[in-house]
Amino acid sequence: MQVPFFGNDRQFNNLKEMIHERTNDVWKTGQYLNGPAVAEFEKSLAKQCDREFALALSSCTDALSFALSSFEFPSGSEILVTNFSFLSSATSILKAGLVPVFCDVDPDTMMVTNDTLADKLSEKTKGVLVVSLFGSMAPFEEIIPFCQENKLVMIEDAAQSFGASSRIGKAGSLGAASCLSFDPTKLLHGTGAGGALLTNNEAIYEHAKKLRLHGRNPEGEFELLGNKSLLSTHDAAVMNAKLAYFSQWIERRNSIAKRYIEACTFLKPQLIPQGTTSTFHKFVLRCRSHEEREALKTHLIEKKITPRVHYGKAISSEALFKDYVVNTPSVEELTKTIITLPLFQELTDEEVQYVCDALTEFQTP
Repeated sequence: MQVPFFGNDRQFNNLKEMIHERTNDVWKTGQYLNGPAVAEFEKSLAKQCDREFALALSSCTDALSFALSSFEFPSGSEILVTNFSFLSSATSILKAGLVPVFCDVDPDTMMVTNDTLADKLSEKTKGVLVVSLFGSMAPFEEIIPFCQENKLVMIEDAAQSFGASSRIGKAGSLGAASCLSFDPTKLLHGTGAGGALLTNNEAIYEHAKKLRLHGRNPEGEFELLGNKSLLSTHDAAVMNAKLAYFSQWIERRNSIAKRYIEACTFLKPQLIPQGTTSTFHKFVLRCRSHEEREALKTHLIEKKITPRVHYGKAISSEALFKDYVVNTPSVEELTKTIITLPLFQELTDEEVQYVCDALTEFQTP
């Protein structure tokens, strides 16, 4: 048996009649960008995330940088961000003309905490870009008061957590603005890159709306330096229809994750904060050592199960940040010990059991 890491081909086969119908409707209109389906999708996102405004864009990276640039922070202003995430969590800060300051994480939740943020606080700190990882949500119950106390703007990077919730709100509903991703690795996705900015602040929304089409204002004048950041009408139409399956997919992913957790008692899955639900965008385990991680990876590959590593490098270790001085020991340890198992809603029960059996076999002396 072979167990792939992604199941996008299976999802297409399950939904191809709906997908063909939706895309054919768009082809007939000839409005491949900014067609009616985009506005419909934005309305659905705003409702889903309890937000007043939603703006569809070509990527979450654009959404993050557009949100940050709307505040016109002084030159040299610093934004706190995790050192354990996908690269764009930090590059979006650079794109907004700001300085990323890399923070360590709690090794159990793999996300920032009040303490790791406070450790990097300075007079230049103007905001926090809070990244929720792997389908779970960051500890916002403590981070929001921290931001309020220190007068910091909080932007929510919900690229991996759309569909999750906590005691204080849904993913996508927190902070000055929230940003989503719809690339093909995400639970809700189109055929290419995609993203969205959500906010209750009309000024942020209008600023981003200009930036997504080269800085053009409603009068047709180009008054800001923006770029072309449009979600295709095809993807908007298909994803809006996929929202009907969203809760069902999350339930299935949670049931798979539960079985994985029961089978790998010798390893530590990401800790889901109390009062928080997860979509299990990724199922990430922490091994006891780098050697154990590599042995488990080899074992799974031999069983024709495809594992991945999210993330094998700290963001600050990339050449782009070679001049940054960073000290994030928990992040460095995680990059050496974590491994990601295949988890998507189209996995069959037989495949899930096969992965569980492989985990059980690995832990047997």
